[in-house]
Formats: sequence, C-alpha cells, structure tokens
Amino acid sequence: MPFACAQAGHRVYSSFEYVTARDGDTQTSSGALLYRPDTSLTIHVTSPLDQWMVFAGDTLLIYYPEENTGLKIPSLQGKVSLPIFQLVINAGKEDLGLSAAGFELQESQMSGDTLVAVWQPPAATRKVLGNFKATFVRDSVVSVVGLTPDGRETSRQEFSDYVRYEGQLFPRSVTVTQYGGEGETKETIRFAGVVFDAEAAADMERFSLPPDVVITIVPWQD
Repeated sequence: MPFACAQAGHRVYSSFEYVTARDGDTQTSSGALLYRPDTSLTIHVTSPLDQWMVFAGDTLLIYYPEENTGLKIPSLQGKVSLPIFQLVINAGKEDLGLSAAGFELQESQMSGDTLVAVWQPPAATRKVLGNFKATFVRDSVVSVVGLTPDGRETSRQEFSDYVRYEGQLFPRSVTVTQYGGEGETKETIRFAGVVFDAEAAADMERFSLPPDVVITIVPWQD
C-alpha cells in the first residue's frame, strides 16, 4: 500500500456502549475493554448482565459470574466473522487483520488522500465469499465493504472519530451493517475515555476464573 496504519502495539483501555438494531428491535449493552497487544482482548460487560469475554490466541472464553459457568470456543483464528470488538483493534493494522483470515491484497488505487484496496478471500471460499473493499482516507480506514462473488454488497463496516497515540490509531465509533434475506442488522459500538498504556480497573487487570467454575467447550460453527 502507498501508506500504512500503525500496528496496534500499545495497551488500550476504554469504556464502551454497544447497540444492535434489527427489525425495529434495539438492544444496548455497556462495559469496558482492555486490549493487550499480542496477548489478549478482555471485555467486561456490566449491563444489562455481568459477563466476561477473553480473546487469547485463537480461543474465546465467555464467563458468567452469577452462574459461575462459562464457554470456551477454540479455533477462532482465521475466521472471517470477527466480533465487532476485534474489528476495532484491526482498524489499526495495515491489512485490517485480513491476512490472518487468508485474504490477499488484489489491487489498490490512490486518488488524492484516498486509497481503495481490494482484498480477495481464500481460494476455497471464493464460490460463496467475494472480495472485501477497504477505503482509507490518509492513514485511517473509513469503510470496509464485503461483497458476494458476483459483486453485490453483503456488509459494510464504517469507522470514525479516531484517536491517535504514538502512531497507533483507535476508532471511537464503529458501525457494522449486515444485509441478508431476513433483513438488515446493524451493530454500533462507541468508546469513551480511551487511554493508552495505563493500568485498567483492578478486576480487569487481574481477571481469572475461579477454581470451581464449570466450563463447556463449544466448537466454532461457520
């Protein structure tokens, strides 16, 4: 690419509000996020329920303190349907995390301060999955459009309100819209109080599962 976003190399701690909307039904949750580069992404949902999610390596752990139960979902790495939180982290990467999912940069075109890059999916999925088209303005990704093999739009990711720290970019607003036969689904996440390389709340810094927790392993399903 003619220019590149900085790799996400700093810790990030922030509160968030997450809104999903479908068929006139809106649901809102809130909590806090702690991102440790190259180790883990910890999310603590505090409303409307108490829930922990930890992405470490290729495994997702979900824990419900009130029931003292949890789920472990292995082998997430390389999947295309990344959670919206991971999209936030990937916005600070040159390849938007697409290389890890097996995508290859097919072409890029620069016009003024705008770059459009087209990423091709893995060969094994090209009968059902089309290209991803990413638009950057200067060094910030503003949208990523997912296409069908015949070029129809199936999803749109929009990034805005960036904060910058020592070359690292972090979008404080991300919206993901999915289009399908059953209608449109929209997810929006907004961050407040974003801080870098600072200690998070004590419960997030030292989160660990209690010894008597009941964990169920659930295979990932595409």
